[in-house]
Amino acid sequence: MKSVQTVLAAGLVLSMLLFPQLALAEEVPEYSIKPIPESGFYNRTIQVWATVDQGGQYYVCWDARSLASAVVTIDASASGNFSASFAVPEAKRGEHTLYLTDDQFGELAEAAFSVDPTTWLNPRRGPVGTEVTINGYGFTANEANIPIKFHGNQVKTATADAKGSWEASYIITNIPAGDYLFEVGPDREPGEECMMCMCFTVTPEIKVTPASGVSGQMIDVSGTGFASNEKAIKVVFDGETVKENISADANGSWSVQITVPRRGTGTYIIDASGFSTWGRDVPDVTFTIETGVSVAPASAQVGDEITVTGSGFAAWEGGVKVTLDNRLLDTGTITVDRHGSWEASFILPTTTYGPHTVVAYGDITEAADVKKATLNTVARIEVTPVEGSPGDSVTVAGSGFPSSQTLTVTFANRAVRESVRSLANGSVSAIVTVPASPVGNLLVTATGGGAQASADFAVKAKVLPTPQPISPEEDKTLRSRDITFEWGRITGSSNITVTFALEIIGPGGSHRISDIEALSYQIPRDEADEALPKGDYSWRVKAVDEFGNESLWSNPIPFTVSPIPTFVWVIIGLVVFTTLMVVAYREGKFKVIE
Repeated sequence: MKSVQTVLAAGLVLSMLLFPQLALAEEVPEYSIKPIPESGFYNRTIQVWATVDQGGQYYVCWDARSLASAVVTIDASASGNFSASFAVPEAKRGEHTLYLTDDQFGELAEAAFSVDPTTWLNPRRGPVGTEVTINGYGFTANEANIPIKFHGNQVKTATADAKGSWEASYIITNIPAGDYLFEVGPDREPGEECMMCMCFTVTPEIKVTPASGVSGQMIDVSGTGFASNEKAIKVVFDGETVKENISADANGSWSVQITVPRRGTGTYIIDASGFSTWGRDVPDVTFTIETGVSVAPASAQVGDEITVTGSGFAAWEGGVKVTLDNRLLDTGTITVDRHGSWEASFILPTTTYGPHTVVAYGDITEAADVKKATLNTVARIEVTPVEGSPGDSVTVAGSGFPSSQTLTVTFANRAVRESVRSLANGSVSAIVTVPASPVGNLLVTATGGGAQASADFAVKAKVLPTPQPISPEEDKTLRSRDITFEWGRITGSSNITVTFALEIIGPGGSHRISDIEALSYQIPRDEADEALPKGDYSWRVKAVDEFGNESLWSNPIPFTVSPIPTFVWVIIGLVVFTTLMVVAYREGKFKVIE
C-alpha cells in the first residue's frame, strides 16, 4: 500500500513539472513544405506536401512571398498535412526557393527546388518543308550561342532570355524518309548519352500542280520523303495507274508529268506508292476536273498535229466543234463518251507567233461555259537548198513569226545583208546571200519580235577563177625602180567585190601584198631598192571576194631585177657632158684659144 502511494505521489510531482512544457509545445505552430521530386524542368508537374498548424488558406510561392508568385493554393480545413501539385514555371537553370505562406504572406516555411534544362520540338513528324519550332527552357540566364544540330549538322544557334528560355525554328530540308535527331548543346563524347535530343520523323508527301484542270491536261506530280533511291514508284489517279516505274533520287524525291484521264467533272484522288512506301502512308491529294478543253502539245509549229481533249460536256453530246481564235478547225466528227469526255485532233494552220485560244462547244454545252486552252505557236524556218557557199543565193522560208515583223537572219551569227520581213500571217519567204562563213555545218537563225527559229545549213568551199598574170612576163629583166605587176580580171565577178593578193618570192624570202583593188600593183619608187634588190624572183597572184572565197594562186612567173651598172651611168654622164659642150660651141659661148 505504501509503495502504491509512493508511485502516485511521484507521478503527481512529475505531472506538475511537465505540464507547463506540454502546454508551451502546443502553443508553438508547426509548418513545413517539401516538393516531390526536389528538381525538375519547365512545365513538369510537381507534388508539394505542406504541414500547417491550423485551418485556413495557404499559398506555395516561387522565389518570392507574394500573390503574383503563387504557383498553387492550399485550402486547409484544420491543422495537418496537405498536398497539391503545380507545373514548374519558366525559370533559369539552378536552385530556386518554394515558400509556404498564408494570406498575410508571412514566412512560414521554405524548401529548395532545382530547375533543370529541357527542350521541346513541335511538331515531331511531317513531310519535307515542315517548319519545326525548337524551344529551350531552364538554361542559364542570357546564355548565348546555344548550338542546335539536325542530322549531325549545326543548323541554328539560340540565345536565352533572363529566364533561361529561347525559341528557334527550322525548315526540314529535302531528305529521305526516316527518323532524324535534333540535338541541343555541345558535342557529345563517343558513347555519351544524348540528354537533349529530340526525334523528328520525315514522312512521305506528294504535290500536284495545278490542283484543277481538264481531262487530257498535263499536270506535275512530285514526291518527297520517300526512301532514298526507292524504285517501282507509281502514281494512281482515281484508282487508275497513270505512271509507273518511277525512281526516287538519293534524297527520296521524284517528279513526273501525268495526263489527266478522261473523267466527268468532279474531284478525284491522286495517290502514290513505291517499293518501300505504302500508299496508306502517303496523304491523298485531290484534283478537280472542270468543264473545258486541253491541248497537247501546248507549244507547236504550223503544220504540227494537235490533240485536243474535252471534259465536262453532256454525256453522248453531239455537234461538238473546236475553234482556234474563233476560227473553226477541221477535227472531223467528235464523239463524246458517257463521262462527257472526248478527244480529237487537228493540224495547226498558219498562225502568228505566241498564244492562241482553243475552245469548244456542242449542242448542249456553250462555249462561254468551257474553260479555254492556250496553244502557243512557235516559229520554224527551212533553208533551200540545204548547202551552199558564201555569196550564193538561198531561200529562207518559215512560219509562226509575229505579224509584219522585221527579222534578223544570221548564218552562224553573221547577218545577211538583205532586209527580211514577215507577212501579216506570220509567214516569211526571202532570198538571201550566204555571208562569209567558215566551211562546215552551221545554224541559220531568224529572230524577231521574241520569236526565233533555226535550221541546219552546210557551207561548202568555193574556189574562184584564178587571175591570169600579164606583166612582167616570164624571164623578164626589170630595173629596180620600174616594177609594175599586172593581171587579168576573173570571170563572174561583176556583182561582187573582188580584191587581189600579190606574192613576190626572191632571195630574201616571200613578200605578200593583200587587199589590192586594182588589176595592177606598182612598187613605190622610193621603196624599190629595199623591196627588190638585184636578184632572181618569181611572182604570182590570187583573187579573194567579199565573202572570203579565194582562187588558187596563179603559176609563178620568174623575172630578174638588174639595176643599171655604175659604168653605164659614167658613160651616160660623159655623153650628156659632150652634148652640152657641142651645143655651147655652136652657139659661140665657148671658144678655144691657140
